[in-house]
Amino acid sequence: MASFLSAAATSVLPFEMAGMIVQRLLVVILLVGLLGCRSTSQTHEPSAPGTTGTLVYTCLSGEFWQLWIGSVGEKPQQLTLTPVDKKRPRWSNQGDRLVYQTNNGEIFLINADGTSEVQTVAELGVATEPAWANDDRSLFLTVFRSSLREDSEIWQSPLGDGTPQRLTSEVGLQYNPAPSPDGRWVVYTSGAGETTHELWRIGPDGSTPLQLTDNLVFDILPRWSPDGDVIAFSSNQKGNYDLWRIDADGGSLQQLSDYAGLDTGPAWSPDGQWLAFESNREGQVQIWIMPAAGGEPRCVSPAELICRNVDWGP
Repeated sequence: MASFLSAAATSVLPFEMAGMIVQRLLVVILLVGLLGCRSTSQTHEPSAPGTTGTLVYTCLSGEFWQLWIGSVGEKPQQLTLTPVDKKRPRWSNQGDRLVYQTNNGEIFLINADGTSEVQTVAELGVATEPAWANDDRSLFLTVFRSSLREDSEIWQSPLGDGTPQRLTSEVGLQYNPAPSPDGRWVVYTSGAGETTHELWRIGPDGSTPLQLTDNLVFDILPRWSPDGDVIAFSSNQKGNYDLWRIDADGGSLQQLSDYAGLDTGPAWSPDGQWLAFESNREGQVQIWIMPAAGGEPRCVSPAELICRNVDWGP
């Protein structure tokens, strides 16, 4: 049970923050049993139209969270073996590399075939939630100030020569950075403690901030659609965490999923027709996909494993 609670809690927040914040999520998942994807017809189904590209996510494999990859309709393969917990993997835009974080606030790069696993941006200290810039030459990150776990900012750090730049300078938590496909914007979550956590949009140089949501709840884990018109995210507007979408300018808010449990961490398919996400709708946390406009979801991760933190690459 302890591993399950940890998996669901850390899927929402960027670091091991104060317990009072995590408890909001645990109230939901404590009511659910550990069953897995029970229907074999829902696991590794044949690829549906539009489900191109490759999924990457983390699964609890033995004692550690490891990276797994695979296309929808194919049996996924474990990519990593090193004895460290891995979280929040993201595909590069070219699909040749992955970036992920560890529980210690370290950032690693790894080739798509599992080779050349190296640490990067170590000079930033405790950094989490890496996201590739649209040219794959830098990373957007959540960086915690000193040892303060409820005080973080959004930074951009080059992978080669250059100086890291801070984009935000607000009090509290600025986290979940997600750059737009055209590189013009970065959307992120801003909040503090048990107060509201809302979505904001800024330029890659920290200019032109715009608040996108004002729902007085937790609006978290935003991701841009491939065409840059829509942002999918997770929100507890109705008590539990469901998937929602909003226009890039903050208009046309729409609920996509409605489940009395946990639906969170959306990731778009390359063609924008599908969303992958994590959910405990069959018991333990698994990876699911559903049409981006809303519709019936299907489970696509191994039934015997707890899985989370999905991304969908080319």
